[in-house]
Amino acid sequence: MSKADNLKPRPPWKPGESGNPEGYPKGVPHRSTVARKVLEMNMNPPEKILKTLHDLYPALEKKLKVEEIITMIQGLKAMTEKDTQAYKALMDSAYGQPTQDITSKGSQIQGDIQINVRTPEQASELEQFIEYVRQLN
Repeated sequence: MSKADNLKPRPPWKPGESGNPEGYPKGVPHRSTVARKVLEMNMNPPEKILKTLHDLYPALEKKLKVEEIITMIQGLKAMTEKDTQAYKALMDSAYGQPTQDITSKGSQIQGDIQINVRTPEQASELEQFIEYVRQLN
């Protein structure tokens, strides 16, 4: 098939018809399942990495899970390279993303409304929406 053939319009799918009627092959694990298995594997890290990590974490065992090694490397990167993204990833993994609470007393709603948002952008959008609704009343 030439590149020009790929550019030709194809007939649309009929309702209820799939572009891939065979679907995803049965028994093939999802990517997240594979990732979890890899992270849970035990491994002996390369000697260079093990020495670096052992200097920082003296109680370190020789055999570690991949996830433990990656987490320690993220922590090392956050500390030595002042990498705020590595720090944020580490903190979010350990404690979850921070939430920002906004409480508003509705004029026609009995009681308080409490909504948890995860980012300052979401908080700003919510505040704008609340102000818009107040102007409607």
